[in-house]
Formats: sequence, C-alpha cells, structure tokens
Amino acid sequence: MSEKSSVSRAKYSILIGVVCIFSYLVSYYSRNLASVTGSAMQDMGFYTKSFFTSMTTVYYITYASGQLFNGIMGDMFNPKRMIAYGLTGTALSSIAFPFLPFNWMRLICYALLGFSLSMLRGPLVKIIAENTSKNHSRVIGTFLSVATLSGPFIAANLFRFFGAKGTYVVAGIITCVICLCAMIVISRFERIGVVSYQLGKSEGLKGILSVFKVENFFFYMAVGAVLEISITGVVAWVPQYFKERFAFSEDAANDIYTVIALAKGLMPFLTLFLFRLSKENDILLLRIFFLFTCLFYGAAAFVTSTWANVVFVALALMAASCASAVLWSIYIPGLGKTGRVSSINGILDCTGYIFTAIFNFGFGFVLQKLSWSGAAVMWASVGLIGLIVSFSRKMKKAE
Repeated sequence: MSEKSSVSRAKYSILIGVVCIFSYLVSYYSRNLASVTGSAMQDMGFYTKSFFTSMTTVYYITYASGQLFNGIMGDMFNPKRMIAYGLTGTALSSIAFPFLPFNWMRLICYALLGFSLSMLRGPLVKIIAENTSKNHSRVIGTFLSVATLSGPFIAANLFRFFGAKGTYVVAGIITCVICLCAMIVISRFERIGVVSYQLGKSEGLKGILSVFKVENFFFYMAVGAVLEISITGVVAWVPQYFKERFAFSEDAANDIYTVIALAKGLMPFLTLFLFRLSKENDILLLRIFFLFTCLFYGAAAFVTSTWANVVFVALALMAASCASAVLWSIYIPGLGKTGRVSSINGILDCTGYIFTAIFNFGFGFVLQKLSWSGAAVMWASVGLIGLIVSFSRKMKKAE
C-alpha cells in the first residue's frame, strides 16, 4: 500500500470508507427500530411501556458487554469474519422479532441483536485506521458518524412505509444485502493487499492492558460515557417526548424526529471544520458543545411554546452530536498506529453503554413520577456533567 501513488491510496481509502460506512449504517438504523416503532407497538398491545424500558435496557447491557468482548477480539482475529457474524446475527434478530409471541422471547431476541451489533464498529474502525492515512481516517470517521446519525432517519422512513412490524422485517432484509456486498468487497481487498491487519493474538493480557496507556484514554472514557447518555439514552425517548408533552400525533412526532436526525447528520462535518479551524483543539470544542447541550436542554425544560421547545431539543441534540464527533470521528480514527483501535473503541463504547443502560433503566421509572419538563432538566444535567468532565483536562493540540 505504501508503494502506491497518492492518487491510488486516496482511491482505495474512498472505497474502504464506502464499504465500512454502509456496513456500519446497519448498526444505527437497527438500534433505532425500537425508538420509531415503540409507541405504535404499545398502542397495538404488542408490549407495554414498562417492557419497552426492559427491552432497551437488555439491549444496552448486551451491546455494552459485547463491545468490550468483541472490541478486544477485533484486535486478535480477522475483523472481516467478526463483521460477517455481526451482520448475520443482526439480520436474523430483526426479521424474527415481530413474529415472537412471548415477551421472554423478545428479550432474548433483543439481547442477540445487541450482541450482534457490538461486533461491527470496532473491527470496522480498525480496518479504516490501519489501512488509510490519519487525515483520510478522520474524514472517513466523519462520514461514519453521519451514517450513525442518519440511522433514526432511515428507521423512521421504514416505519412510515412499512408499519411497525414490517419495519423490522425490511430492515433485516436490507442488512442481509449489505452483509453479502461487504464480504465480497473486503475479501477482494484482502487478496490484492489493499487491506491488512495488525493482529495481536500472541500478546495476550499485556496487549490488552496496553490500551490504557494510550494518551487521553481515561479522559475520553469519561467523555464517552456522558455522550452515550446525551445521545443514545435521550434519543430513545424523543418521539414519546413530543407525542406526550405536546400532543403531537404519531406521524408528526416521527416527522420531527426525522428532521432532527437529518440536522444531526450534518454535525460531524461541522465538527471536523471547527477542529481544523481551532488548530485541532479538541478539548475546547468539547467544552463548547457540552455547554450548549446543557443550555438548550435547560431551555426546553422551561419553555412552554411548542415549536420553540422543539427547536431547543433539536439544538441540544445537535450540540451533543458535535461533541460525539470529536470522540468517534477525530480521536479514535487517529489511533491507527497503536494497533489497538478495535479494543479502544470497544472499551469506550462499552463504558458509554453501561452508563446509558443505568440511565435508561432509572429514567423509565423516574418518568412515572416526573413531568416531561422534569425529564428535560435531567437531560440538561447530563450536559452539565459533560462540561465538568471537559475541564478535567488542560487544552492541548490534538495530534
């Protein structure tokens, strides 16, 4: 790869980025299926609100534990195989879910879905970071984040056209097609030497522990925990927030959710631009984004005007998405030389989802006692915690 011209390297970087982005797109439209179909499923008696809380909590726990395990495995075994297993498990879980008659079966299905999805990001980011330059890796990471944030948009439109149960089936079929295409392309790249991996099977525990020596690792572990709550933990409740607090119809709430998802999709590009404009000052950007997240959620808690409230919630989610892009599009893609990108990604994602699972489980019960304005205050407090965490590290130019 190093002997190829810069034009050839750029071409293959683009191709690697495209196949990884489409593969990862599966993760985020699949994880948003519950959000967009939740109210409809409850209305048709498929499950209750309390079961929705339990189901999403099970998903977060299995996804988090899977991220830790599969992230480490992604640095030890062929990432392509892990991606294949993850996409296949995701497809089967999605297709089966609406046909399962009992809640215990549905919980097992969502546990399988969470574990399957946890096989994707670490190995995909490893392929990107180890086979493209740092600049290319960060640009691809930005588009990867866009794929992440476009998940709700895709899930919402699947729901619009296929209904609650049909959404799961169609999503599973799409995943099967993406899996087949990704395996063909990655296998071809392996054969011609475009893609290779730094695998550490022989390093054992020492190799795993080396992750904790990476610069700013513990800082970004804390940041990642706050970010997953700010985005994943909150987004699952946004459609119900609009429907129940402001009496929007099911379709209107999902329309708003879709528009917000589109706006969020632009945020990684804005973040990358501001990162370069600030001379790669990632800490400063985190402080700014967490501050705005806190302020906008706080405004949503007290503003009673319907559309003003919608705007404040949208701005808060956009600010949180910018902070998220600093971690996932800038910090992690720049760590290709460590040979531990998959492990780093897995540990950070695991930490975030553990805290999200705790938050989501508690929030579901607290919501029974609080109004939705009180819920917005809780969301604002998460942004405040992120702001405090961002001041635990001195500003320093990122590599």
